[in-house]
Amino acid sequence: MKKILNFFSEGNIHKIFLITAIFLGTIASVMLPIFNDPDGQYHVAVSGKIAGVNIDLSNYGEIDVGSGMDEQKDSYVNGYHLKKYYFTKYEEIDFNNLPRNFDYNVKNYVFWGHIIPAIGMKIGSLIYPSLGVVVTFARLASILVCYISIFFMIKYLKAGKLIFSAISLTPVWLNQIASLSYDASSYVVVAWFIMLVINLIYDKKITKNRNFLLLLASIFLLLVAKKNFYLLLLFLPVVYTVFPNDIKVIEKFRLNINKVMGRINSQRTVFKVIEIAVILFISLILADIGSKQYGGVIVAVKRIVRTQIFNDLNWWPDMSWLVSPYPKFNHMPIWIYGMWFAMFVLLLIYNKRFVSDLSISITAFLIFIVNILGVYYQYLGFNGAFSGYIMGVQGRYFSPLLLLFVIIVGFNKFPNVDLSNKSKSILILSLYSLIIISDGLLIFNTIYALMA
Repeated sequence: MKKILNFFSEGNIHKIFLITAIFLGTIASVMLPIFNDPDGQYHVAVSGKIAGVNIDLSNYGEIDVGSGMDEQKDSYVNGYHLKKYYFTKYEEIDFNNLPRNFDYNVKNYVFWGHIIPAIGMKIGSLIYPSLGVVVTFARLASILVCYISIFFMIKYLKAGKLIFSAISLTPVWLNQIASLSYDASSYVVVAWFIMLVINLIYDKKITKNRNFLLLLASIFLLLVAKKNFYLLLLFLPVVYTVFPNDIKVIEKFRLNINKVMGRINSQRTVFKVIEIAVILFISLILADIGSKQYGGVIVAVKRIVRTQIFNDLNWWPDMSWLVSPYPKFNHMPIWIYGMWFAMFVLLLIYNKRFVSDLSISITAFLIFIVNILGVYYQYLGFNGAFSGYIMGVQGRYFSPLLLLFVIIVGFNKFPNVDLSNKSKSILILSLYSLIIISDGLLIFNTIYALMA
């Protein structure tokens, strides 16, 4: 037992992560049904376009290039799944003849987010041109590139290693990375950007090298990540104002900004209250104008609140944040969600308190909240519904933003919990036990649901 606890030590977190990620990722890539991710057929089509492997999915019953795994059920039940999907060569089709509109543009995430699975598809097509083989190799390419990238992030991360490990290996992340979805690349870029911000906050300075990395990460964020993650760029004006910079021009500008901020802070309280009231009023007016087509800001807020407090569905929508990437097919038990919630709270309690400026933690929290509200706003008219429950929003849209809690709860005035080395090892062992159990259930339940 002592050797086991020594292995599950704080210094080995990145190594344990890589071993677990590659092990579970390989199993998921091989075992999970084809189109295991929402809009899986769409992702196969776009990745195929990039790779020059345009598969006619209508031969597999996928007429609309839609979403779901229903068409595979009969092949699982009657035992011809391997023959149909893995041993039979696919037929190709002109991409332009596929029955769906594709936002295929080299300037956005639809293209860049499919580059890695496209490479895997190309390799798979050279080995054996069947749908099952090319999808498996596309998944493996995604697993290797994404999880090795996250391994290096965790290795060099200065705070929040365990939270990064936990979130990256939740069933939602595993499923999306072991797929052809652009979510995988999006998740990795978001994690990289947040990792750079965390290390910057920890060191309390911005070096020339860090300036370059932040610029590069910002470009990747704009190219590869989904648009709701662009809000992370709001970190830049905050950290560039708070921390000294090695580039003289930027540092001079920072000092001038701080002088202006100092004058604002020195104002009387009554003027500050008036300024805040004006900002809130203008924000409310703009929000009302923006939501006019949906009944105005009051109706929009009522619908968002109703969606959060009243469950119209036959499953828990919040489960898609962590444990159920495709609830209709995953059939994950509610107790797994409860265990993940409890584990996440424990990890937040254990998290380092390294943020010296409260404005940074507040910024992280606002980015998290505004991101959620923004996505719900985009879906106010989903499926033509202008009242009641807001449909279409999935927890996987927000999962990477949970990494922001490293910063949110990292404020150094919050109570700090010091654990003994033994307690840390038990926490890490418990986390990875939960990871293996929940990811194992994801794979088993998804397959079993198609066979039952």
